[in-house]
Amino acid sequence: MTGPLDRSPTPAANVVAIVLAGGSGTRFGSDRNKVLLPIGGRSVLGHSLDTLERCDRVDAVIVVVRSGDETEVDTIVQQERATKVVAQVPGGAARQDSEWAGLTAAAEFAAPGAVVLLHDAARPFLTLDLLERLLAAAAEPDTIGVIPASGVARTIVDADGRPIPTDDLVRVQTPQAFELALLLDCYPKAAAEGFSGVDTAQTVQRFGSGPIRWVEGDPDNIKVTHPDDGPRAEALAARFADGGWTRSLP
Repeated sequence: MTGPLDRSPTPAANVVAIVLAGGSGTRFGSDRNKVLLPIGGRSVLGHSLDTLERCDRVDAVIVVVRSGDETEVDTIVQQERATKVVAQVPGGAARQDSEWAGLTAAAEFAAPGAVVLLHDAARPFLTLDLLERLLAAAAEPDTIGVIPASGVARTIVDADGRPIPTDDLVRVQTPQAFELALLLDCYPKAAAEGFSGVDTAQTVQRFGSGPIRWVEGDPDNIKVTHPDDGPRAEALAARFADGGWTRSLP
């Protein structure tokens, strides 16, 4: 584990958040990692760090970063006064590699039975309400993990232009909450088979056992990916503060 944010071990954490900030700005049309760019006067990464800092249930935060971004991430952590950030670790070539880097780091700080939250830094509008509902559901008996999801409102068609029913489809978001011990068991199995899931839940579905629950997500918990996401994110940032939504548009 390397990076300027490495700190002395904290008391064993029951909930560890892993923030995946190792992407790029290519699809967003930037030569910088998009999570370092400003949205609403605060970096994309900074929004999530602020919410995690405010959540009493979260004990520690690990940021997974792209090589070369360490200093900028360290600056953002200092600006946000994100005291729960215990380590900065380098990401890998694929998402699953970055998740594994965060998980192995989390094992150094976690208490037995700990839950980890894996979150995309590119989703800046994580709310305290969503965090509380995820963690409450994760504490239910016989639940190995919980994901946030919302319904698919728009029409979807197949390659031939035929409409596809969407009643049984959901759009999956992050953070996703899972038992750390389960993930430490599943990910080596995935690596041995050369499997790389699109997200944590897909890997657990293939290599784990037990029910994965879902809770209602937040339709405004968007992922900033493409250039046209920028204006929408700016509009959302205008009514997002202190880990939640204001009651009215500005």
